[in-house]
Amino acid sequence: MLIGLSLKQTQKLALTPQLQQALKILQLPTQELIQEISTQLQENPFLTAEESSSEEQEAEREDKGELLWESGFRTEVEEEDWDWEEAPQSLTSYLLEQLSCLKISLEESLRVQWIIGALDSRGLLTESIEEIKDSFPAENNFSLEDWKSSLHLLQTFDPAGIGARDCLEVLSLQINTLLLRKEIEKSTADLALRIIESYLEQVARRQVEKLKKTLDCNEQELEEALYVISHLDPRPTSRFSNPEINFVLPEIKVEKVKGKWKPKLIRNAPKISLNRMYADAFSSTQTERDTKIWQGRLEEARQFIKSVEQRQTTLLNVSELIVNRQRDFFETGPEKLKPLVLREIADELGIHESTVSRITTGKYLICSRGTFELKYFFSSSHFAAGKSDEEVSASAIKAELKKIILGENPAKPLSDAKLSQLLEQKGFTVARRTVAKYREALGLPPASLRKRC
Repeated sequence: MLIGLSLKQTQKLALTPQLQQALKILQLPTQELIQEISTQLQENPFLTAEESSSEEQEAEREDKGELLWESGFRTEVEEEDWDWEEAPQSLTSYLLEQLSCLKISLEESLRVQWIIGALDSRGLLTESIEEIKDSFPAENNFSLEDWKSSLHLLQTFDPAGIGARDCLEVLSLQINTLLLRKEIEKSTADLALRIIESYLEQVARRQVEKLKKTLDCNEQELEEALYVISHLDPRPTSRFSNPEINFVLPEIKVEKVKGKWKPKLIRNAPKISLNRMYADAFSSTQTERDTKIWQGRLEEARQFIKSVEQRQTTLLNVSELIVNRQRDFFETGPEKLKPLVLREIADELGIHESTVSRITTGKYLICSRGTFELKYFFSSSHFAAGKSDEEVSASAIKAELKKIILGENPAKPLSDAKLSQLLEQKGFTVARRTVAKYREALGLPPASLRKRC
């Protein structure tokens, strides 16, 4: 046997703790950012919350609408006297808890975390797995099969249906979960899957005999499959948003200033800085024994402040470009939304597309037309009917589609084919299947169910 030394070149993932923290802070929704800052203030003595000046406090109260309260009455009870209820657990933290219990490689864990960050508020994956793979910031990326495997792992998490690409896949994943748990027979699962993929409209119309003939099954088999379907949950993440506390804290306020729409940051979280007194005391009294520990805590404080500042700067820069591109929306309304994709903003700012995705998810702006998630202003494009050089956004089409459906005769609801024709008359060329997709995204049922509503 020969014994010797050999050199072998390997590639390793390079995500530093600082980068991981910056990515985490970047994608935190407002309420979770406030909680994270509060936790860091309690745990790290080198951090302190700055006091706002009286002018800043007055401006902040105005941004949050508190001056409307003051016009009617004043109360001497200050904010510190209130008992604030702890926010309910978020979907993200619930999924990360499950991930932490698994014995998997660091690389697998990072991929699953990255996919979790791409989920929308419904727990759906609106980006393709190829787009998620390309958005990963590591120099040495993983194969597409690696990413598909990580997605399949996430889809085994609770609630069943997480990580689906659309509502039908939510139901399919839930059926497969029941099958894996041996709560239903395979024949029942197969029949239920066939029904949700192609025959939900017949179910809505209660066409039992037609279903038995088409599916080649008897009445008992059909009843068992329908029973399974009736107990599926098309919105498995709804329990993570308490309807009694269903509010958001906008971070951006858009106003018209000297004829131009301008965004500005609303400070919801306390402004943090280094505790100079503590830092100076540490510098003058440090011993060799304590130096390493406390130097690490000081560096953590500096890095946390930097991550929060980067988040706020990126948020404002992205908001400025969105407002500039969508100024017709602020003037007229949703029907004037222009096509806009994440890459346009990313290219303009010289940042990665995934950064734009994370800074616009769970972040809200408030304007004269209401409160909107920043992701609302992004949509794909369609060509206007008869105008090959004029593009309109999917959001504008959805706004028009919703207007048509809400104005239809309840006794004679419009089919998707008819809706497609009416949209074309209004200047939007949209296929019937696309109409069905947009209608579902708006939470509106098909014609057969709207007639009964």
